[in-house]
This record gives sequence, C-alpha cells and structure tokens, in this order.
Amino acid sequence: MLIDNATTTGSNIKSIPILLSNFSKVAKTVSQLTLTKDNLNLIRKYDTLYIIGGDLLPFIKLISECNLKKVFLNYLKQGGIIIGESVGSMIFGKDLKWVYDIKKGTKPKYDIILKSYKGLGIVDINFFPHWNKISDSLKEKTLNYEQEFDIKITKVNDGEFFELDNI
Repeated sequence: MLIDNATTTGSNIKSIPILLSNFSKVAKTVSQLTLTKDNLNLIRKYDTLYIIGGDLLPFIKLISECNLKKVFLNYLKQGGIIIGESVGSMIFGKDLKWVYDIKKGTKPKYDIILKSYKGLGIVDINFFPHWNKISDSLKEKTLNYEQEFDIKITKVNDGEFFELDNI
C-alpha cells in the first residue's frame, strides 16, 4: 500500500506512477491511499505500507485528527511493515517543529505557523533526510540548531536507511 498523504499538496506527485509500477513487479497487490481518520482500518489489508515523502503538513493535520500512532503500532504488532521515505520517516518522531524552524525561509511551506507540530512519537529520532543534497548554509543552520536547543538530529543521506525493530 502506497500512502500518499505527503504528496496531496503537489510535491512528489510525479513519482507515484513510478513507485506503483516498481512495487507491482514484486507485490501481489499494489494500491494507493490517502489516509483519513475514516479509512485507517484499510491498512490492515496490506502487509507493507510505503509512506512516500513530500510535505509534512498533511500528516501533522492527520495526527492531530486521530490516533494514527495507535493504528500504526497495532499494525506493526500484527506483523505489518512500514517503510517511510523522506517525510514518511520524519513523521515517526515526537516533535517536528525543528523542521519548520530550520527550513524557515527556504520554501513557503515552512514559513507557516502551526497550532501543533506533533509527530507520531513512535521513535525518539529526528530524521533529516537528503542530508547529502542540502546546501551548506542549511547544514550549518541545522548544526547550530542542535547545539542551541540541545536536540539530536539524525542526518540521513539519500540511499541510506534505518531498520527499527521492537517498536
């Protein structure tokens, strides 16, 4: 199951057909879904969820509307696998304000002020994907932010991954 919430605002939408095609070569059934508070139970039909990257905001909104953490934890306890790409990995952290603070001024989507920046809180890791592709000034801003706010940000280059068990 390809979860496309992070692409509903337009970013990464062009990669969906490619992902679906690639997954159809190795999976018996491949579907695409925009998760809502009303359709969360549909994920139980699939053994693997692939959460595509894009924009954090749709997930932050969904997390505030429902208990997505409980749904994902139950899914994992039943043997499900969740793969998060970019934003799809970032949402598993506790608080996503650091992303907006660090990236403020880089794109309009980071210049908004949210009522909540709450992530799923399933892991105590702040993933910063695409570290090898960001500007030196953004790297410097990130390193300064870590020191100023005593926060650990795990920098992940494209092609790298984390496998987490026993969540």
